[in-house]
Amino acid sequence: MRLCEICDLKDIGDEYHYICVCENKNITTLRESILPRYNWQRPSMFRFTQMLSSGSENISLAKIVCFVIAYSVFST
Repeated sequence: MRLCEICDLKDIGDEYHYICVCENKNITTLRESILPRYNWQRPSMFRFTQMLSSGSENISLAKIVCFVIAYSVFST
């Protein structure tokens, strides 16, 4: 099992965690600046799957994923 190593939640570090709930300050700032408030204010798996199926938000999700990967690599 892979746990998130960049926040203190000790949750599984999966796509849902990084995009919707990770409490890392840099990721939270990015999430709030890119995604609509509806998606991050009260995250849920339902909203997450809606984001993944929405063509208009896929570019935003890609930006967050790239940032998480870069942050994980360079912060260790």
